[in-house]
Amino acid sequence: MALPFTERFTAFFTKEGRLGLIKNVSIVFTGSVFSRALNLLVFVLLARGLTVEQYGILTVLLSVTTTMADLVNSGLTASTMRQTALLNGKDQKARIGNLLSTVMINSFVITIVTAFIVFILAAPLSDVLFKADYKLLIIASACGLFTTFMYGHIYSTLHGLQDFTGMLIYSVGFGLERLLPISLLFFSGNLNIGTIVILFTVTPFIPLLFGFYRIKSKFGVPFTFPTYDRPLMKEMLGFGGWMTLWSVVAIVQSRMDVFLLASLTSTVQASFYDVAQKMSSILSMGVGAYANVINPKIATYTNKEKILQEMRKIIKVTVAMTFGLVVGAFIIPYFIIILFGEKYTESLMPLRIMIFGLVFFMWTFPFNSVLYAIGKSQGFFFTAILQLIANTISSLIFIPQFGASGAAISFCIVNIVAFICSYAFYRYFFVAKYVEKIDE
Repeated sequence: MALPFTERFTAFFTKEGRLGLIKNVSIVFTGSVFSRALNLLVFVLLARGLTVEQYGILTVLLSVTTTMADLVNSGLTASTMRQTALLNGKDQKARIGNLLSTVMINSFVITIVTAFIVFILAAPLSDVLFKADYKLLIIASACGLFTTFMYGHIYSTLHGLQDFTGMLIYSVGFGLERLLPISLLFFSGNLNIGTIVILFTVTPFIPLLFGFYRIKSKFGVPFTFPTYDRPLMKEMLGFGGWMTLWSVVAIVQSRMDVFLLASLTSTVQASFYDVAQKMSSILSMGVGAYANVINPKIATYTNKEKILQEMRKIIKVTVAMTFGLVVGAFIIPYFIIILFGEKYTESLMPLRIMIFGLVFFMWTFPFNSVLYAIGKSQGFFFTAILQLIANTISSLIFIPQFGASGAAISFCIVNIVAFICSYAFYRYFFVAKYVEKIDE
């Protein structure tokens, strides 16, 4: 006899921990929605309060800052998350404390070295990108690298502990801390590029305090500063070495379009592209939320069939998200005019092109999750190399001719290359060569 509908409905959601998975994905997705909404609102205020040219200059300045931070911290936050997940699975709380202390020392040393290098390079960077004197702002932005580094590591630690509620509070709190002063500056008519850049360098501080408190109080992780755990750092680099190489190349590739737009066309074209990019990121939120829940979970699997089962679930979710992307493609572009104003109508075409590229981006996720699970991070590095080559060639061809739309075409090509590579490396490392380590 068939079960009643209510029982079948309940059984579907409770089977194989689906209810818990849905709950965690919902929490992460909610956090992503709120944090991105707050971030988008910040940039809506900035775009409306500044001229198109000023907004383009700010876009490039912030890209310089984030590129510096990401390059010197590249790959290590991903390794922090994975190592935290492994240590938490073994209930080694003290070593998680050692991990936090170690990354804090590393962040402090790297900030000092980077600030010195930036001081030397600030003048030529300002001349190439802006053809004007913005070197003092570039130097000032380097002073906030420490809090930026630690913000990423604390978020990764919460991620590794699978504290999705903590991640939500952490990211939303950061968004609110940034939105409030920007709102005050906007409504008082005091928005200017210098104040905004300085504000962006110091805003991670309060969320950091919450993150440390949450990790200690909820999970009993001791803070062992100034302990430097060299063996632990060596273990991290075993995975993080390839991730660092991947991240360096990926960061250069992903930021290339903004810098080429500024140098080959104008900062105005950079502003059109940035607005389109921010709107396109809304459509990829579902993938990010699901990845944040799945990656620390799948990292603990060593059984080939178990990984395959998880991948089949991921593919089903990806199909659903692809359908949502298609629907969003007809709706999201019109929000540019509503949110940013008529002066950004030239962002519509770049956005439509980028949405097409996002389809290929979404379909890299199932294969990348498997590579992540089996620790084959070199696949990410070689993919990023090919993406960088494709982006360089396509950008030099399309950006001078089509401006922001040319950068969007390059974005699309890069995501097609990523999809092809992720599937190829999945076939090579997992289907053909992976041997499970432990029967579960």
